[in-house]
Amino acid sequence: MLPASIPLAISLALTTPAPAAPAPRASVGFALVVTNNRSLTSSRPDLQYADDDGAKYADLFSDELGSGQVTLLADFDVSSRRLYPEWSSRAVAPTRANLDRAVARLSDEIAHAQAGGAAVQLYLVFAGHGDVDHGQGYLDLADQRLTARDLDESVLARLKADRVHLILDSCNSYFMLNPRKPGGKRWQTNHDVAGVLDKYPNLGAIISTSAEAVTYEWSELQSGIFSYELRSGLRGAADVDGDGQVSYAELAAFVDAANQDIRNDLYRPKVFARGPAHDDSEALLTRHASTHLLKIEAAGARRLTLRDSQGVRLLDLNKEDSTPITLSLPAEHVAIYEKTPGKERPLVRVRDFDGSAGPVAALDELPQVEPGLSGRGEAPVFAALFASPFGARAFAVAQAAPKEMDPAYFGITRRDADQLRSHLEMTIKLEQDRIFALGLGVGMAALVGADVLSTTLTSKDMKTADKQSIVFSTLSLPAVFAGAVLVRSFFRSDSEKLLAEFDRGDLASEEGRGRAVLETRGKFRRVAESKHRLRYILGGIVLGVAAAEVVFGSLDLSRHHGSEQAPDYVALSNGAIIAALGALIIGVERLPVERTWELYEADQGGATAGPDPEPVAAKHASASVTPLFGVARGGAFFGLGATF
Repeated sequence: MLPASIPLAISLALTTPAPAAPAPRASVGFALVVTNNRSLTSSRPDLQYADDDGAKYADLFSDELGSGQVTLLADFDVSSRRLYPEWSSRAVAPTRANLDRAVARLSDEIAHAQAGGAAVQLYLVFAGHGDVDHGQGYLDLADQRLTARDLDESVLARLKADRVHLILDSCNSYFMLNPRKPGGKRWQTNHDVAGVLDKYPNLGAIISTSAEAVTYEWSELQSGIFSYELRSGLRGAADVDGDGQVSYAELAAFVDAANQDIRNDLYRPKVFARGPAHDDSEALLTRHASTHLLKIEAAGARRLTLRDSQGVRLLDLNKEDSTPITLSLPAEHVAIYEKTPGKERPLVRVRDFDGSAGPVAALDELPQVEPGLSGRGEAPVFAALFASPFGARAFAVAQAAPKEMDPAYFGITRRDADQLRSHLEMTIKLEQDRIFALGLGVGMAALVGADVLSTTLTSKDMKTADKQSIVFSTLSLPAVFAGAVLVRSFFRSDSEKLLAEFDRGDLASEEGRGRAVLETRGKFRRVAESKHRLRYILGGIVLGVAAAEVVFGSLDLSRHHGSEQAPDYVALSNGAIIAALGALIIGVERLPVERTWELYEADQGGATAGPDPEPVAAKHASASVTPLFGVARGGAFFGLGATF
């Protein structure tokens, strides 16, 4: 019976149907776009095109998600209201109260969609001014700051979508994701405290990491440069594999390629991208709702600029040869400007795309029209935007490049470099002033010594041994100072070497500037710490010399049974003066590099967060001590001068 059962079992196994795969969840998307031209501080000028960026982001997400799925917070100026009448009528002011109301409404809509079985994609866009204060990044809303903590606790914690995609276009926006070290410098992040990307595994972010105090816009784009590049990529120009999805990795590589040929580091946006759960291959945007597609065949490199029906620049791309691209465009007339090489200047070919005519169109089949807007000029500094082709090869190169899981530094500006240099220069000047004062003191000591020696050596009542003791006691301390000043004059100080090394660094690029500032700052700190230790050692030596003077002077007095011996009293007086000098060196004195390091720490925001942080200067007493010598009324004096 056993052999007969085997074919039966096999037959049953072959005829048993496989379990049905679970049906994919329907996807629902929402977008919250918050843009603000205004700055809350008078030190930064207002932006011109953040409101335009808000409308353009809203258009993009409306095309993909549906118009009713987009919430816009923006204040439109007069010219922008004319260009975007629909969004200007729907938008509300970017205030904190309106943001809280929008978040509460979105939270309910997300929960409702998830209850119906849908997977929810949420897009959060913030564009405007931002910076770092007391350890936290912040964004300027119309009426108050939105801090990194507010973003975490009042926005991200309340919006529990399956996937949240965060786009930030502001200065120092990296610190909206990661806290600064408590009491540390603005470019040092605190990796001991989890940032929001670690706290929320469903969160991905792509941000501009510019550290300067200006968010760069270009009137030709009528947009912030970084936001324009992002939208160009999200409309399909970054989709190098043609799967209808733009991943975090693809979009970051596209932006880097668009800026590759801009020589001035100041104007080149830097991008930081991280997908949900640190997976950069995950889609940031999937093309699904839009049915207005423009296909560009793989053969040939193509340099295109697209403008909408109002003449506003919609997107740019520079396609590599052999890479097909499919663009998602609005349902309206779009003019497509293609630059091709010419003998004297590039030739411009213009085609008309009518999104309302059909769901799909091929670029080379579109009718050509007269180049009505092709004569627009470009600012020379931005003419290199999109100059490098982007496609499968450029993306492969970007993926093969070594990547750091966490950036080495962010937020180092030209102001930071200038500030560090000024403190080093201040240190050198204080050291030079100190040497001058010591040299003056040594000169005065020489005069005093000459007066004392002339009196001592011409005295007939004093023994030779006593004369020798007085000469030694009188000249020992000035000789030490004279020797130190002489030796110092032959060598450059650590501060001078540090400044020379700093100036040899590459301060023109953000990478070189960041490396130079961080390395020099670390060496500056170590020099200050070494001088601090040296001061304590010197103070200990001085106290030891003082103790020796007092001990030997006391022993001599005891041997002389209280008789008046001038050398003994000179030794005791010198011992007391030297002891006071040693105590001041240890307890009050600050060497120039120590003082300037403390000032540099204070200037860099060393105080921790709080409503009224205690000034750093109030925590550290500081003084500069200089020995003084002189002759008055036929006698000599020795003293100490100090500046507190």
